[in-house]
Amino acid sequence: WRRVAIAAAAVRPGDVVLAVNGDKVDTAREMIRRIAPQSPGNTVQLTLRRQGRDSQLAVTVARRPGGRGEE
Repeated sequence: WRRVAIAAAAVRPGDVVLAVNGDKVDTAREMIRRIAPQSPGNTVQLTLRRQGRDSQLAVTVARRPGGRGEE
C-alpha cells in the first residue's frame, strides 16, 4: 500500500471527483483506494465536476507529503 497524493495544482478546492480511470467513486475514501495503488509518477484520469461542468483531467500521482510508502 502506498500513500500518494495527486498534484495539488491539478485539483482545485471545490472540485468533485466523480471517477478515477473511468471507475465511478462516491466517497473520498473510495477515490483514495483507487489512487493509492498507483506508483508515484503514474498518470491517472480523473473525471471532475468543476463549477457545474464535468471534465476530464490527467494528473500525475505523487508521494503524499509526510506519507510512508513501500519501496
